[in-house]
Amino acid sequence: MRIAFKLLEDMNKICVDRHIQFVVAVIPTKEMVFSDYFESHRDIPLSDVLQKLVANERVAREKMFDFLRASNIAYVDLLPPLKNGVEKELYSRTATDMHPNKNGYRIYAETVYEALKRNDATRTILESAAAPEQ
Repeated sequence: MRIAFKLLEDMNKICVDRHIQFVVAVIPTKEMVFSDYFESHRDIPLSDVLQKLVANERVAREKMFDFLRASNIAYVDLLPPLKNGVEKELYSRTATDMHPNKNGYRIYAETVYEALKRNDATRTILESAAAPEQ
């Protein structure tokens, strides 16, 4: 994460120096979006692997949010709106593609747009729908 933090810090500095608004969209993994399901259905195949993945991502997300707040870098957390939209089939339905489909990308775009609109070009931290998940 050290490299990612350094790159984000550098990108933010470049934007601040040029009076450009810089906002980081924090995109969760598909597994994190469906973590509530995984945690309530521990009998599914590879449950132990999924539990470790989600636990690790929670730690990484918290470190990311801590860094962004400490660095005064604006961000949008896409996890809450994605979790709220799971019934909309957000992801490609193949075993090999973990990418969002048009419904998932729509949530990304609408959430970032609304956050930018609310932010009104200030340098405050944006949290889209809720505080970072613990």
